[in-house]
Amino acid sequence: MLTFRPAVPGLLLSSVLWGAAGAQDAVPALAAEFKLAAGSYTAVQTLPSLGLRAPPGSLHLNELRPVRGIHAADLRAYQEAVPKSYQTRCVGVLDLTLVPANVNEAPALVERWARETDALVLSRTFGRATFLRGPASKPVLSMVRPVAGAVLIATCPVAEVPQPVGAWLALGQRSAAGTLLAFNWYGTLAVCVDGQEQPRWNVRAFEGAVQLATRNPEASRVAAVGWDRGGLAVKVFAPPAKVPLSRAPLTGTPRSVFLSEDGQRVTVLTQDNSSRPRSVVTSVNAQTGRAVARQVLDPGERAETVSSDGLWMVTTATSTLRLVEILSGKVLWSSKASVATTFEFARGNRWLVGMDQKGQAITWQTDGGRRGPSVQVDGRTRTVLLPGPAMDQLSILSGNATSSSAPGEWSTLTWTVGTGVPVSQGQVSGTGEEGVVLEVQTGRPRLIRMCEVAAGLPPVFP
Repeated sequence: MLTFRPAVPGLLLSSVLWGAAGAQDAVPALAAEFKLAAGSYTAVQTLPSLGLRAPPGSLHLNELRPVRGIHAADLRAYQEAVPKSYQTRCVGVLDLTLVPANVNEAPALVERWARETDALVLSRTFGRATFLRGPASKPVLSMVRPVAGAVLIATCPVAEVPQPVGAWLALGQRSAAGTLLAFNWYGTLAVCVDGQEQPRWNVRAFEGAVQLATRNPEASRVAAVGWDRGGLAVKVFAPPAKVPLSRAPLTGTPRSVFLSEDGQRVTVLTQDNSSRPRSVVTSVNAQTGRAVARQVLDPGERAETVSSDGLWMVTTATSTLRLVEILSGKVLWSSKASVATTFEFARGNRWLVGMDQKGQAITWQTDGGRRGPSVQVDGRTRTVLLPGPAMDQLSILSGNATSSSAPGEWSTLTWTVGTGVPVSQGQVSGTGEEGVVLEVQTGRPRLIRMCEVAAGLPPVFP
């Protein structure tokens, strides 16, 4: 059990709890680098908020104040904004520990902690993570962030602050029958139905956070990437069943997940934690969880998107675009002078579309890579590309909202790639209590009100 002293300025966690090494001059390097005064730090051997041993040279700061690279605004964020984003609030003294690590070592160190800790992983990106550890009566939030020459662990005892929605949505869902897929930091997946407060299906899918989620239009298959104790994994569900159809372990930092139209193949894009990060593409049999392909790209090459049948991927490197066969890694063709930053295949996978930052949609035939006609849209809005409702069609979803569940306006343009002929347009305005989806039959936007994502599930904070 974690034990805290009263919230008295200058008194943080006890030296017994932190496993003090005793002699502060045994670890002078980090103290000197951060210009820490004598008596303002203690050498530690354990990281109790993670339940792990501390790397040699780790320091616990005895005083809560800004130091080199950690400003007052950062401390306020760790005490207020970051806990709030995880539906919690800090109810005790913020506590700081520095672990020596250079910029290249930090990502691998954080990934190892995520694998080895018994804490819940609420989020992890390249070199950064957030953990929640009990007991349930006094949970502790640990915010892990890289700083120059070290990894900072900022911890605080927290209490739950339920929020009205408290869930996140994959932006750009193609939906049939008015369904919306939602997920949250506490491992929950839910399928909401238009006009209903209760979810049609929900499940506590992971012990930690759901990082990414996708579905087929009917929501009869759901694929999610998230954290269990012991590591990252991708799971496939077949609602209404609540037991996963399959599970496959993953490594690295998750970036995107794709589910083939037939629901038989899941492709996950991750980034490894080497000193020169590389994109990793893993293709998994959705029925069995067996990895059928794993491609590690060269440093500097980035996987962008996957075809709807799960057979091809698009990669970019500097100004070069490539169409690659996932199973073999064979480059089918490449194109120079691509300025596009967002990519998607048109319905049927005969055309590839890329959107540049000025709002120009550039097209290529997937058979040979020949360029086709372009379409111009407003480049100032947030834009997502999605397969359209009919063969060779593509829909462009644009909006001024900060996320798919934030107030704002959303519009769509569906057009036939290869001819440049518009097919349909639509527009909706949201209040932030709904999620926007693309109707698979029409290509038009639709708002679906959020349901009670965790309805009927055991609470995370008993």
